[in-house]
Amino acid sequence: MGEGQPNSIIGTDLVELVQNFTKCHSLKEEALSACWKWLRSGDAEGHLDSYPLEEFQVVFAWSGLVVEHHSLTYPFLEIHFGLYITDPLAYLNRKRIGYYAYLASLDGQFADEYLVFNPKT
Repeated sequence: MGEGQPNSIIGTDLVELVQNFTKCHSLKEEALSACWKWLRSGDAEGHLDSYPLEEFQVVFAWSGLVVEHHSLTYPFLEIHFGLYITDPLAYLNRKRIGYYAYLASLDGQFADEYLVFNPKT
């Protein structure tokens, strides 16, 4: 198999299973909706690190199955979105300012979320 690809039938089956589970439970869409809800709430409360909400771009980054974690005692699916603001001088006209992570339990239910802003430079 190619570089970066699962190297066994079991690996391929596991990837397909996780992808199908994510689609079946609409986890990417749920995570994106939850992210925008958090951003709108933060905007209303003045907690967006002085960035204007209308300049935010939320871009899917990755998702994965976490089977073991240093502080959480359960396996989960994690979906990450990059948080960007419009910046005509940056690559793709956007500057990354942080990320949002959505965690779902293995029954497809919301488990946790967090939003992180990069330190301003």
